[in-house]
Formats: sequence, structure tokens, C-alpha cells
Amino acid sequence: MSKILVLGRTMDMGGTEVAMAALLQKLVEKKEDVTLLLVEKRGVLLERIPKEVEVRQMIWNKKPHPALERIVGKRETPAERSFYARGMGVFLMRVVYGKKRYGKLYERILECVEPETKQYDLVFDFFGFGAFTTAFGARKTNARKKAVWFHGENLWWLFRTRDFIPEYDKIYCVSEPVRKQVIARFPELADRTEVLLNFIDIKQVQRRSEEPLSDPQYTGELKFLTVGRASEEKGYDIAVQITAELKKRGLCFKWFIIGDGRDLNKLRTMAKEYQVEQEIIFLGMRENPAPYVKSCDLYLQPSRHEGYPITIVEARSLQKVIIASDIPSMREQIRDGENGYLCPLDVMQFADKIQKVLADQEGRDAVRKKLREEPIDFSAGYAQIEAFAKK
Repeated sequence: MSKILVLGRTMDMGGTEVAMAALLQKLVEKKEDVTLLLVEKRGVLLERIPKEVEVRQMIWNKKPHPALERIVGKRETPAERSFYARGMGVFLMRVVYGKKRYGKLYERILECVEPETKQYDLVFDFFGFGAFTTAFGARKTNARKKAVWFHGENLWWLFRTRDFIPEYDKIYCVSEPVRKQVIARFPELADRTEVLLNFIDIKQVQRRSEEPLSDPQYTGELKFLTVGRASEEKGYDIAVQITAELKKRGLCFKWFIIGDGRDLNKLRTMAKEYQVEQEIIFLGMRENPAPYVKSCDLYLQPSRHEGYPITIVEARSLQKVIIASDIPSMREQIRDGENGYLCPLDVMQFADKIQKVLADQEGRDAVRKKLREEPIDFSAGYAQIEAFAKK
């Protein structure tokens, strides 16, 4: 049995957090002694954490400026949520420190946080994404070995944690396109960088899809669905434009989008400006999206970039016909015309693809048949973690 510390920001609904819950479940199944340390202990996915996992929140040894707490992801108090904290946080990040000295900002915050005094066999910074957890794992934990996860192809945030990543013994990338991007930035770390697919409990997804669905907003004879945070990389602004184009062509449908995020209100406003607020409906967060996925007619994913999109895995496991943007991470799962459809992220071409797929009943049936026959199994990935632990 290994003592393992897993680091995360929160357990709010999101693909990374869903994958983290699945990893925790796998570690518990393997009889590991697991602790989850969060920047802030909150989120609807806390209930998915196995009871055997000790869940704690980072402790501040002295009260920092609210702006510093906000930078690392804390939102507990009105002071941390205030306009002043947001403004000061932006000022510190962009003006005082900037991209070249961002590591120094994290070092300043590290001075305010209690170290993790226990000795662990392994420390996993699962969240990654340039978050404070990477700095904390590197400098404030004690372990025989440490690993950090990279979840996305777009590494715009890398300047935040560039100084800390070399202190990790292993860099896990959730897809081959992500691995290539990491090696391009850190060629000297290529020998410690490898692909490790996220653990996804397919049986749990299928069980959760059977739960009753009672949502008065989720109606219509032809339903499209997308699940994911309302942020730029998901391409929801393009989705609004695709919706407007399909409406202009006379198609009667509703496109539902599940997920919270910083762009949610802006996207709802955009839908009104395009006069499609009745056709594209931003539902916000739903604790269990699986029944929605199960009952949709098409699952659409117009992302600009991804890591290894878990929502695509879940839609595949429920044998849904998928149309996704033709980007490297989607090609790892979807073979165009065989087990789903890929399309350039262009308004006219995406609208054309949707209409073409809807008109081809035989093609959709063939895709569903292929998905039923196609195994989805992530169990072999744990051998990589075991090999890392034994070295």
C-alpha cells in the first residue's frame, strides 16, 4: 500500500474534476492510502469521492491579501469575491509580476500556506493548468516521487508554473497531442513525459444515464447537446452562429448546452443578439449530465482545443452519434464516418455536416452499431502508475 497525496483546486463540475474523482476511485480499488488536498473544499463532485479518501483543504498560516487567495482559486468569503480582490489580483498578475516573474508571485503565496508535513510515497498534482497546486506540490510536499498532469493542448498558461514543473519526476499528458506540445516546450524533460489517459468509469456513466430525467427546459423533438464549461476553448460562440445558420435554413431543433463558466452570461447575450435564444439554450450546471446525453439526438462538440475530452468518451459509451471539431485530440477518439463525425470548426461547414448526418439514417445506424461493438477500457493505464511508483 502506497501513501498518495492528490492535489486539486475544487470539486466543481468539470471534465478534469470528473477524471480526478475516477482516479481516486481507482486508487481506492487498488487499496492505496489516499489523501485529497484541495485549495478550497467545495463542489458538487465531492459526493463522488470514495469515503476511504481523506479530503482536506489547504491551510493558510497567515492571512494573505484577498487578492492572493483569489489568485489561487479561493472564493469562500465576500472579501475574496469582491471587485477589489479581482482588480488587485489582475494588477498583481499582469503589472507587478507579469509572465516573466509569475513564479515569484506563486513563491510569495507559498509563504502564506502551511506545508504538508506528512511523508508520502507519491504526490500527484492532478489539476495542472498552471494552477497554484503545481507550485504547492513542488515546494510544500514531501514524497519519494512526484507527478504532474497536463490536460490540454493549449499551454498558454505555462508561464505560471514553468519554474516548478522540472521539480516533478513524471509529467503525465492525457493525450498524444498534449505530449507533443509539452515536449516542444520542455525538450529536456522528454524522458519523463508520457501519455496516461484519464480513468473513466464507463459502467458508472451508464448507470447514471438511467437516472430519471425531469427537466422542463429539456424538451423538443430534435435535441442536440453539448456538455462543458462555458469558456473560449469550447467554441460556444461558434455554436451560437451555427444555430443561427441552421435556423435560417429552416431546421426545427433545440441545442442544449450544459455547464457553468465565466462566459455563460456573455453567451446568453450573444444568443439574444443572434435571435436564437429559443434554439440554443444554456442550461447552466447539471449535477448529472448523463441522462441528458442518453436522450439527445446528436451530441455536438465544437471545441477549439481539448486534451482528451471526457464528454466524448461518455457520449461514445452511450452510443450517441457525435459531430466534433476536427482537432488532434478528437481524432484520437473519432474516426470520421466510422464511429462518429469530424468537421472543421467553420460555421457553414458545421451546419452542412449536421444536416448531412441528419439526412443519413443508414449512416447514423452504422455509427451506433460500431460504438456498441467498440470496447472502451482504461484499466491498463494503472500499470503505468505502478511502474512509476516502483522505479
